[in-house]
Amino acid sequence: MSDRRLVSERPGDDTGPHDLSEALKSSWTASNSPGHPEYCEDYPRIVAYLNDGTRVIECGDGIQWAIQKYYPSSDRPWRSKYFFRSKEGLLLYAPKPTAPELLVLPDWFPDPSLRPDGGTGA
Repeated sequence: MSDRRLVSERPGDDTGPHDLSEALKSSWTASNSPGHPEYCEDYPRIVAYLNDGTRVIECGDGIQWAIQKYYPSSDRPWRSKYFFRSKEGLLLYAPKPTAPELLVLPDWFPDPSLRPDGGTGA
């Protein structure tokens, strides 16, 4: 057994244990599109607007959801505040009442390596 601590085993997930190093991976990668960065109003991966100053996005690297807050006087108006791989965590931090768009999300953010494109976005 590895010396890394076990974080969790997901029910129905046959990819094996998920360890602390996976949970601590950075959410920033070079795959964030310079033409549509996450902080822009026209970011293409918006999951839902929760109110005038809060939205949920799929992060540019395609590994998690983020709750963003709006700061209109900033040159980067949308800022990610919370990051989630599980729907349970997302619903815990999302403003209430819960948006219907969030209720239909899968229990876990889809594993990018299981996508048809292998997680490359191509």
